[in-house]
Amino acid sequence: MKYDKDTILKIIKLGKPQFTFGIFMYFLLGASFALLLNVPFVLSKFIWGYVILFMASMAIHYANDYFDFEVDHHGTSTTFTGGSGILVENPQLKEISKRLAIFFISLSIITAAFFTVVCVVWKLYGVVLFCASYKILLSRIRRNRQHNKWFHNACYGLFGDGGNN
Repeated sequence: MKYDKDTILKIIKLGKPQFTFGIFMYFLLGASFALLLNVPFVLSKFIWGYVILFMASMAIHYANDYFDFEVDHHGTSTTFTGGSGILVENPQLKEISKRLAIFFISLSIITAAFFTVVCVVWKLYGVVLFCASYKILLSRIRRNRQHNKWFHNACYGLFGDGGNN
């Protein structure tokens, strides 16, 4: 198949990019509610979240036109219903629609998994690092306890240490 300018424009229209603005507005609304609940705004998380949602949205539009190919022959297409009408007029793009749907949903899932793992591992690493540092600090305090009664009383005196002064 020849991919000229007209074919590429049809493939782009098949993904219904006009809906991405509305999806962005809903995503922005959700982020605004999070801010109202005192969740700190992190630009990188906001961008990655929307990229994941954008790719999933594109996959839905390509898959919807692909799976509704037969039904779209019997209806009229409007701006909001009836599919894009691109596949009805250009059935040779059906396979591309399927491949783009698979590509976008795979990319969305992989990106979401990577983003989740990175965020969780990063937080988990911080917790592990904090716990390891705390454990080292406690072991040093206990080791030096007999030599530094003042430090021991300052650290443990407020909370008690089971009567072992």
